[in-house]
Amino acid sequence: MTPYSIRSIAIVSLVLLATAFDVAALTSQTITFTAPATRVFGSPSFALSPYPTASSGLAVTVAATTPLVCATDAAGVVTIVGGGSCGLTATQAGNSVYAAASKAFSFTITPAPQTI
Repeated sequence: MTPYSIRSIAIVSLVLLATAFDVAALTSQTITFTAPATRVFGSPSFALSPYPTASSGLAVTVAATTPLVCATDAAGVVTIVGGGSCGLTATQAGNSVYAAASKAFSFTITPAPQTI
């Protein structure tokens, strides 16, 4: 075998190896949720129900984006902090098959009725 033949075989082998490990695109996913109904300032903390889900079946996390109005804990329980629009973002980080996804939603927190 000549040195040229060995190089040709090596190049063809590398091309075949690179083709065998071609990376496929990640599958997209969607997040589904039902925004909570309007709440009154002073209402107790509550769990989102139903909790947001991803079309992939992977776990979803929820975080508050308006810390002066509402907060969330690791379990997704929402605590009302002030009046206004409570912004929440549901996120799914993705994996080796599914791309990451997120969806923002909000609900209103109205002032408590004033008693004199």
